[in-house]
Amino acid sequence: PKMINEQFNKFLIEEFFQSEEWALMKETVEDSQWHREPDVSVHTLMVLNHYVDHFLNSRTETENKIALLALLFHDTGKPEAEEELERADGSGKYRRYAGHESVSSHCFMEYYLKSPTLKSWLTVDEARAIRWIIEYHLPYGYKHRDKVHDLKLATELVLKKIDCTLQTFYDCLRSDANGRISDDHATKL
Repeated sequence: PKMINEQFNKFLIEEFFQSEEWALMKETVEDSQWHREPDVSVHTLMVLNHYVDHFLNSRTETENKIALLALLFHDTGKPEAEEELERADGSGKYRRYAGHESVSSHCFMEYYLKSPTLKSWLTVDEARAIRWIIEYHLPYGYKHRDKVHDLKLATELVLKKIDCTLQTFYDCLRSDANGRISDDHATKL
């Protein structure tokens, strides 16, 4: 990815790119209408680059740290969540990643707990906020107004504890949506 900041890039290059999580992301190919990237790691780098290009320079250091780590880990659960299913019309198989958000959030917390780097860099509340963003990075299924309102309010409360705003969550959603190669991308956006 593009140069972000010294601390994040050092973590990325010296630790995360050497991890089992990264290796599994490089082996996971979705090949769906939503993801035509070569693998999940490429999508993740595209998402990080989108954030850097569009939000990094206008956000606080804390907001950047939270967003960058949430985006780095947002799809780490896809390898574990992958299912291969038969199409209903009998035209072949496809891969599905239902529930990867929850698996990814748990993956982040496990990584945080075993990584001296992350434990020294993040407070417990910051780690919880990252976990929250990852867990809810696909809020598009919420159709009922009350559920949308409740998710927004809960997200604000989680982020408020670490001096972030709801904007941090929105920046992550926008970066994930834009940092991809998909069929008819402009319409999907």
